[in-house]
Amino acid sequence: MGKFFLFYYGERDWVECLTYYRERDIVEKGFKVMKNDIQSLPLNTNKDSTTKGFIFVCFIGLIIRMKLLSMMKETKIIEDYTVESLLLELEKIRKVELQNGEVIVTELTRKQKEIMEKLNLCA
Repeated sequence: MGKFFLFYYGERDWVECLTYYRERDIVEKGFKVMKNDIQSLPLNTNKDSTTKGFIFVCFIGLIIRMKLLSMMKETKIIEDYTVESLLLELEKIRKVELQNGEVIVTELTRKQKEIMEKLNLCA
C-alpha cells in the first residue's frame, strides 16, 4: 500500500486518468525503461541538488526515448530495429562546421536514409 501522484492537465476527469494509468501501465513501463535502459540506478550522488539534476536529465531522456519508441511503432520501423540499434545507426551521422561557418552533414548510408525518411526526420 503505497501512495502515488498522478498529474494531468486536460479535459479528462480523475477517474478516467486513473483508469487509463492502471490499464495501460505506461508509468510503470516508463520507470522500468528509466531503470534498465537509461541505467539511472543506482544513484551515486552525494548532494541533493546533484540527485535532483540527475533525475531531471534521466526524465528528459525517458521522454525522448518513449517518443522515439512511439514514432517507431507508428511507422512500423520497430519490426526492423530496436531503439538501441536505431540509435547506434544514427549516432554515426556527423555535422562538420567549416572555418567559414558553413555546416555540412556527412554522407548518409542507405540505412540512415531509410530511417530518416520513415521517421520523417532531417539531418
